[in-house]
Amino acid sequence: MLVVHKILGNIGSDEGLRGRFEELEKKGLAEHIEFSPQEATKGRIRKTTDRGTELGIALERGKGIREGDVLSLDERRIIVARLKTLEALVITVRPAGPLHEVIETAVRLGHILGNQHWPMTFKEGVIVVPVTVDKKVMETVLKTYDLKGISFTFQEVEVEALAPSEVHPHDHPFGP
Repeated sequence: MLVVHKILGNIGSDEGLRGRFEELEKKGLAEHIEFSPQEATKGRIRKTTDRGTELGIALERGKGIREGDVLSLDERRIIVARLKTLEALVITVRPAGPLHEVIETAVRLGHILGNQHWPMTFKEGVIVVPVTVDKKVMETVLKTYDLKGISFTFQEVEVEALAPSEVHPHDHPFGP
């Protein structure tokens, strides 16, 4: 088993790595390893590439895996991370009116999502919330508050993993 302790770079942002990836891919020496966004936040995980190479991933605390991260590179192969798409609640916020109403809508929406403990991220100007409970429950929660200027749909989306530092587990000090 190959053990990965650090990410070597990303083919999306490093031209040298992208060139090396393309070169090895043409030779049939590129391997991919697919992660769910939840798996990509784990510092310790065992996975297998699309070509059967077993990897033990042991990253330093707080490091997540992103689409295009290079996990291994030598003259025989390159191993690149892929993030799976996932079903998500995609919320678009376009409130109209005075600034205080816009701020109120944003704060109320943040409170609603946070109160449900739903992880979220921003992508291309929308709020993306992975479906972690029944979709009817998520829909009912948003419809209950009837926020003006808010629309939502359920879609398959590509999302970057939520970094472990963005997840804030906590206790409620005033009861269960």
